[in-house]
Amino acid sequence: MAPGFVGRSAELAEIDARFSRAEGPAAVVVLGDPGIGKTRLLAASAEELHVPRRFKLVGYEVERSVPFAAIAPALRQLSARRLSGPLAQLLQGEAQTAFEPIRVFEAAHQALPSSGPTLLTVDDLQWLDDSSLALLHYLVRAAADEMKPLFLLATGRQSPQVSRFLGSLASSLSSERLSLIQLGPLDRDAGVVLARQIASELSAAAAEDAWRRAAGSPFWLETVLRTGVGGLDEIGVVESRARGTDPDTTDLLALVAVAGRPMAVVEAARTLGWPEERTNRAAGVLVDRGLATADPGSVKLAHDLIRAAVMQTLP
Repeated sequence: MAPGFVGRSAELAEIDARFSRAEGPAAVVVLGDPGIGKTRLLAASAEELHVPRRFKLVGYEVERSVPFAAIAPALRQLSARRLSGPLAQLLQGEAQTAFEPIRVFEAAHQALPSSGPTLLTVDDLQWLDDSSLALLHYLVRAAADEMKPLFLLATGRQSPQVSRFLGSLASSLSSERLSLIQLGPLDRDAGVVLARQIASELSAAAAEDAWRRAAGSPFWLETVLRTGVGGLDEIGVVESRARGTDPDTTDLLALVAVAGRPMAVVEAARTLGWPEERTNRAAGVLVDRGLATADPGSVKLAHDLIRAAVMQTLP
């Protein structure tokens, strides 16, 4: 179990059951708001799964436009295991004159062992580049055709890209092989335990108060409790996430904070006097920065503490 990990017993049990029963490929996708604990759950689940052969993928916002950026480390690991195989030849440049993505896809599939399970973990699915997502889908689909024991455990925020990927998984895997977990806040008992792990001097009542302020979010619970020992407070977190954004983004953030509720994009656009396309673009930046969540046609701040921090900085 990952150090400091508490709660989530139902989710851990569901992940373990999905993979322990699987004969052939299986996938679990965990979705949730920023800071709700998806990465923690991924690490704890992967540690408990007895799968020695595993590959780790992480999506990064700045690499979304770079083909194969997310999956490149896994491809290098695979090619190192099969030094003379077609994947190694492609990655070593021996076949660059006839390079085609489909050749990389098939070479990666062939490099996966056909016996014994292989675990692919993916964090921040919403930031994977299109080529890496396409290769993941190809590997799952090919594993389903050949009944290879390929396990995919992925986390991400709700986004159009993630929704498309879930659709592609559902077209390749039956419902018995695919699980979707919507990760909610930590319950009170787990929140109190985590709060007292972060700040051992807290009384049970103070720990519960911190859990309530954080609304069950592990990230915001740590933010609330570590402000007093030099960590970023809520304003600092919002400022760091908003740093480098354009004025449209900060204007939309301020508007939704003042409104105090989710706003339809058309309403926000009308209020600001902007075209909907401009408003959608600013909303997308807020979602990417973890300041808002992606609800179809609306803008919603990711946490009440974000709203409180923005309200304190408005003139």
